[in-house]
Amino acid sequence: MFSGRHSHFSDTVTGKKLSFTSEHADNGIEPMDCDMSHYFQEKSDGNHGVSAHDFKRQKLESTGKMIKAGPDSYYSKSMYRDKEHYDSKHKQSSKVSARVNEAIARVSFRGESIEKDMSLILQCVKDLKIPFKKEVASARCRVELTKVEEKLGRGFYSGTSNGVRAFKSELFDVARKLFRLKEFDAGNDIFTMTFCLSKQLLHELKNRDVIDSSPFRRKFEGLKSTSSLSSRKRGIGNVIREQVIGKRRKVHDEISEDESEYNYLSKSETSGTDGEDDYLSQGDKDDDSVISESEVESDSEGERKVVIERERFSDDETENRFWGARMTKASMVPPETRKYELIEEYVVVADTDEVEKRMSVNLPKDYDKMMQAQEDKGIEYSHLEMPELREFKPRKHVSEEVIEQEVYGIDPYTHNLLLDSMPTHRLDFSDSMKHQLIEDDILKALNQEARQFTGSGKAPTKYPLENAVQRALEECKDPAKKSFIAALMKNIKIRKDSHMKDTYFAYRKGLGVVCNHASGFDKDEFIVEFFGEVYPAWRWFEKQDAIRFFQKKDKEPAPEFYNIFLERPKGDASGYDLVVVDAMHKANYASRICHSCRPNCEARVTAVNGRYQIGVYTLRPVEYGEELTFDYNSITESKEEHEKSICLCGSHICRGSYLNFAGPETFQEIMKEGHSVLHRYDLLLRACIDDSLMPGDWDVLKQAGLGSCLLDGLPEWTIKYAVGVVRFINEEKKFLPREILKNIVNERKLERAGESEALEAEIQADGVFNTRLQNLAITLDKVRYAFKRIYGNPSLAPPPLRMLKPADVVGLIWKHDNSVVADLLAGVSQFISKEDLQEFKCRLREHEPSQEGNIEKSLQQSLLWLRDELCKAPLSSVCRHDGAADLIHMYAYTKLFFTPQAYPTFDSPPLTISPLDLGPKYAHKLGGASSLMEWKKTYGKDYILGQLIFWNKPNVDDPGAGLLKASKGCLILPDPMSCYAKPGHQHLVYGSMDRLQMLRRMEHKPSRSWTWKGQLFWEFNKNINRQLFGSPMMDSIHQGTVVSQEMVDWLKKRTRTIQLPL
Repeated sequence: MFSGRHSHFSDTVTGKKLSFTSEHADNGIEPMDCDMSHYFQEKSDGNHGVSAHDFKRQKLESTGKMIKAGPDSYYSKSMYRDKEHYDSKHKQSSKVSARVNEAIARVSFRGESIEKDMSLILQCVKDLKIPFKKEVASARCRVELTKVEEKLGRGFYSGTSNGVRAFKSELFDVARKLFRLKEFDAGNDIFTMTFCLSKQLLHELKNRDVIDSSPFRRKFEGLKSTSSLSSRKRGIGNVIREQVIGKRRKVHDEISEDESEYNYLSKSETSGTDGEDDYLSQGDKDDDSVISESEVESDSEGERKVVIERERFSDDETENRFWGARMTKASMVPPETRKYELIEEYVVVADTDEVEKRMSVNLPKDYDKMMQAQEDKGIEYSHLEMPELREFKPRKHVSEEVIEQEVYGIDPYTHNLLLDSMPTHRLDFSDSMKHQLIEDDILKALNQEARQFTGSGKAPTKYPLENAVQRALEECKDPAKKSFIAALMKNIKIRKDSHMKDTYFAYRKGLGVVCNHASGFDKDEFIVEFFGEVYPAWRWFEKQDAIRFFQKKDKEPAPEFYNIFLERPKGDASGYDLVVVDAMHKANYASRICHSCRPNCEARVTAVNGRYQIGVYTLRPVEYGEELTFDYNSITESKEEHEKSICLCGSHICRGSYLNFAGPETFQEIMKEGHSVLHRYDLLLRACIDDSLMPGDWDVLKQAGLGSCLLDGLPEWTIKYAVGVVRFINEEKKFLPREILKNIVNERKLERAGESEALEAEIQADGVFNTRLQNLAITLDKVRYAFKRIYGNPSLAPPPLRMLKPADVVGLIWKHDNSVVADLLAGVSQFISKEDLQEFKCRLREHEPSQEGNIEKSLQQSLLWLRDELCKAPLSSVCRHDGAADLIHMYAYTKLFFTPQAYPTFDSPPLTISPLDLGPKYAHKLGGASSLMEWKKTYGKDYILGQLIFWNKPNVDDPGAGLLKASKGCLILPDPMSCYAKPGHQHLVYGSMDRLQMLRRMEHKPSRSWTWKGQLFWEFNKNINRQLFGSPMMDSIHQGTVVSQEMVDWLKKRTRTIQLPL
């Protein structure tokens, strides 16, 4: 393998770069000691008759950039002073790399798994017989390699090319640290070994991907996210209750801090080219053109410097450092400062009586006893969160105890860049002390620097971080810390001037709140109430629908948001419920408190003077000048929004985004199996048939914390349905930790789960449980509002599903003008003569189902006769009697038929939307912030049914629109007209693959809709209009059994009379 420096020349003719890479490294040759003719392709045009080879050589020699070292060898003057310098360095680097070349020659990747290949690379590095000059360097190298080995064992590096690059980057860091310790030979060996083997592995992975790729994989890799404005919910106990979050923070603090540095990968870091044709070597800084790559640390006793050199990158190349999320231009906070109307109490927007009811405190009779029994899980209902009583305390005043000012923060990438820039020779500074220096000293100094921009209207979107470091240096009183910060400042200046062009910027977060009390604040000290406009849930989601309506054609990022859920404690005598507090337009300074993944405050619901309010309290002592923060606990269903919402808290445990991602498939394992769309229809149908509530049902609701506040005024069948949903939520909570634990073990490649993983699974399961109850409460609130608008008294509302009587079923399937058989005749009539059609109609009348006795049995016999007649009929490419026979067979084996209730449609009261509701940029697009727009939401006839079925997705604006897609085939059988071609169509495809997919769904996934890829044969519009719900799959869910084996066997064994081309 080659050793020495790596360089490139600029092709002054074509503008391209001529890179000398590992293609010339296989024979241990210096990169510059190679045959230039490989790069100088023969061209004569435009070179005045001189060959391209001679022309470029003469050009480079004339400029002094290249000097001849031998007959066919050249060297770069930017790297070597003269030929003697070149010869000495070349000789020395060749000796150093001899043992590396031997080790690389013995390596062969087996391709069993990427993790094993990376383990092989690590073992090769560890097996190198490196002659260390200092014992401390040898010990440091062993420690760093052990850290990498532990991460590899935990599955920290994903089994992808990005994981290999992260693994390579960490081994490079080991080499860099050895360079700083003046161990040049050791650093060169490790870097060369890592670079060559990882490049070889990445090349093999690329070949494997080509071999293993499939059309499906290639298609899915090309898909882009189509998520629009998502549900952005911030709540007290929204995802994980505060007491559980405390446990999670404790676990995070115990995790290796090195691991927390790489917890989030930014898109901008992986979008660049690999561009890793680099090389490190020992060298003196003899020329300004010598480029330093990583930290260049000055020795306090002399002027000698450790310089790590690297190839220059083009403008579109970035180094693949896995240092966390990095701020992008699209994610930056706009320069506008949003103003708000100052209020001193909550302002109710709509439905005042209901909102006041939800915010009023109703303590249980045995409140004191329940509070004492909180730790004793054996006492009934002691698991429910009890109201937290607090005495009234005045809030901290702006400009006195707190300051509302412009605040800035740093992203995870910058945090880790600062860590990497810190001096490594100071053993008295532990990792925790380094994190503390960033989070306490530098960020505090940063806010003092940013105070000058408050109210100026000229706050920059980014601010040089070295100014804050310099301020922290000037204000530091501790001599040891002061010298450490001085070394950091020196390294920052050197790295900024290096070829890597490291940028140290802080980014604007907007208005924030900073402690201005000289003695700071104590732990658990009250700061301020979180005031704003209070919305009932239904009105808040109407507003979100309006925002989606006006934004649907705009691709700008979602605006900032200021809403928070005020959730009643489940231990309140009236039970759980919620309202939404929006502090965007009317608020106090609490709404300007910024997010942090390691906050010093928390927002929690407290009971003050008989009313629930959101109060901000400190979690730990807060010092003067420290910014006040709390964890938003926000979630989003948009992956794109999650990636753009870069967190700037600067904490060493930063999650990278202030929005937690909960995609459509998150925690859906158990719901798919035990609470599918058909299961929900079954629960709702049972509640509609029998709405009587038993004592055990009320106990289920009470155990979940649901009481009169949420349930009063609802029809009994709605409450009965809620009981079924809560039972599922309770069952899911029992089994979900096990499923989550499986996923954690698989994702992290662990041999077995430890105590921390088990705790993490329990925490996530608790979060899912609370989110499910929250979604159910929002659904019931929406349904109550809709019934109130339609019927006045919600308790009088009829159920959304109704069982069909046998006579009605016979009419819809056989007798009516729009019946299933009538549609079948309409299709058949296109392909037979009038005489044959009349004869067929006569035979149908002869086999008409009886209206007396066992009507269901009679209908089944008639349908089976019709099925057999269709099987005998000849097939053609436009007349698929075989498909019609299969369909009639399914109808014959369906026992349960029901129909939905058609509710009247209505419009909501007008909503007034400001451009600022859509985002600050809309104020300029739509005529200024004062231009208001009105919008009304239309509630369709299927809205209530859709909301009840999709109770777990309360943010969907029109849930009724999704019923058809979710019900195709599994609940609503296809139309007979699907089997007969329309005029102008050449042929219909009903091949073996279509039937195979259909049978697989019936047997293995009966609750899944028939929407598989390529399903073009079956249509469902007629049956939707017919409002005929029922299928053999629905029967199996209702009865708790498998799909009728007799029905499936006939479909499998039926012989086809003709095989048509697919």
